[in-house]
Amino acid sequence: MRRHIHALRVLLLMTLLVTHSAVAAYGTEASRFRLIIDQTDQTWNYDNDTSSDTRVTHLRAIWDQAFNPRLSGTLELAYLDMTQSRTLSVVPANSVGYGIGVGLYGRLVDMRALGLTLFGTVNYQSTRGENDTATVDRSWWDSQAGLQLDVPLGQAVTLVGGGGYQVVNGRETLSISGVDVSNDFEVDDPLYAFAGVDLNLGAAGFVGLRFYGGNRSGGYLTFGARF
Repeated sequence: MRRHIHALRVLLLMTLLVTHSAVAAYGTEASRFRLIIDQTDQTWNYDNDTSSDTRVTHLRAIWDQAFNPRLSGTLELAYLDMTQSRTLSVVPANSVGYGIGVGLYGRLVDMRALGLTLFGTVNYQSTRGENDTATVDRSWWDSQAGLQLDVPLGQAVTLVGGGGYQVVNGRETLSISGVDVSNDFEVDDPLYAFAGVDLNLGAAGFVGLRFYGGNRSGGYLTFGARF
């Protein structure tokens, strides 16, 4: 419970930063909007000594706001669709829900041929699923920190790579005939890597593609526009 309260404080603080007036921003392209279709496959470990192959598909809407040339923040809303493979067959296999999160991105290196960005994000997510026998509710915090390397190949194409450290802490409550059984879960391996490419479409915006490795598999496709 203490770690959830701490994460909530961080979420509230970062939300205040992200939603700060655009007066703190710079330039004419200080804001951008991204729509991401994201699919992740991971193994979640439960405190009752069971594990689950978990696939979460996100539809994420993200607003980026620049505070200065080196620092920007994000505000994210997401729709979640989850499927799990569990040894306990009574648990509903499918569930849906929502997510909300914030992030900070600091530009450490910004050169013509190379960019390096330090990032941190905090997300709260919740899903609910049911079948003829049971109902399952899950809520969890997903906190990540990492580095991203950008290598521009001209003005239209940028190669992207990096890695991060992810902490997932949550609770699942299974309800059967009015009886609730709760278990905590987490992702055992915190490390992951990613690689991809961004395409600059000029006035039309940009598109990007990422692939994951390490504690997850999958990837995402992103579309965006600058303002």
